[in-house]
Amino acid sequence: MELRRSVDYFRSKFPMDTVDHVLLCGGGASLRGLDQYVQVEIGAPTTVADPFATVNVQSKQLTPSKRLEVAPMFAVALGLAARDALIGS
Repeated sequence: MELRRSVDYFRSKFPMDTVDHVLLCGGGASLRGLDQYVQVEIGAPTTVADPFATVNVQSKQLTPSKRLEVAPMFAVALGLAARDALIGS
């Protein structure tokens, strides 16, 4: 309901713009079927974020399937790490 309110608010403030895509991230994004539910409710294509999609991750403990499972939870951490790498260089 909160997401619908946010999208409705956006649409009322910016009637000429559209919500073209919803990107879910965070721990809740891993809830089974959430992306399909949001897509139906909001009426826009919805996907679960994978911040590691273009990052080479090599780990003995993190299998590819486990990486996909935990990836949405690392969006902020990876963004902050990238920012620090850019600012530090």
